[in-house]
Amino acid sequence: MIEAGRLPVALRQVDSTRISDSLNCLAYFKLRHIEGIVPEEPSLPLIFGSAIHAGLAAYYQGQGFKDICRAFDQVWLEGSRGRKDAKRNAARGLAILNAYLRRYAEEPFDILVVEESFMVPIDDLALVGIIDLVAKMGNQIIVIDHKTSSSLSPFYWLPYTTGADYQGAGYLYAVSTLMAAKANTFVPNVLLVHTEKTEFERRFFSFYNQEEFKRAVLHWHKTLLWHFRENCWPKNPKYCNRWAKCDYAGLCEVFADVSKAEPITGYRVEHWDPVSRLRG
Repeated sequence: MIEAGRLPVALRQVDSTRISDSLNCLAYFKLRHIEGIVPEEPSLPLIFGSAIHAGLAAYYQGQGFKDICRAFDQVWLEGSRGRKDAKRNAARGLAILNAYLRRYAEEPFDILVVEESFMVPIDDLALVGIIDLVAKMGNQIIVIDHKTSSSLSPFYWLPYTTGADYQGAGYLYAVSTLMAAKANTFVPNVLLVHTEKTEFERRFFSFYNQEEFKRAVLHWHKTLLWHFRENCWPKNPKYCNRWAKCDYAGLCEVFADVSKAEPITGYRVEHWDPVSRLRG
């Protein structure tokens, strides 16, 4: 039995990113979430998506277009460090936001919460995360999550239609717990990232079973505790070409045993902490 105080934060807190990373590749999970090793230069898709999120947060907080652009620029310029490609650059980002504001100038819901961190218990675990938008639509509480994607094919929605989406279930569980009001509709709000086109799509998913989610999370945690206790973090070869090449391909090439890996050139230590703002 491992005492809770001796566990790393990544095994005391749960969020959708940690779950998906561990399901994709346990070696990746170990490096990213146990060791806190991250690339010196985050990927452009990640930075571009974060900048779009910042612009949308400003929009739903009631700010004007100049402040929305300023919010985008601040994240983009700091993170991109002069890098860009045909899909992801300042001009495309502002064009996407401008088109979004025209498309959704009037929303069919009332905004309740914008860009809010949360921490709620699941037995001895803490479920954590950052919710983009909570709104009331008619008599329903809905949770909206902004997403950027370079594809809007029908296959994009498979994680939601098959019930494999942990993020939506977790956000609905958290909102229902914190607001003492049933939230059962999750809305992925997708913005297409393209060289020329601006397209948007939303779909509403309302079939989440929160008790089933809780049971799945506790089972996931039990499995991870075994890997931690045995110091066994198998690599998934099908994940090596994630976004062309996994962020940790260099470390896995250098170290046969990732449990002995240490940051090398091109990496730094930074632990993911979505609830830092809750601590002030």
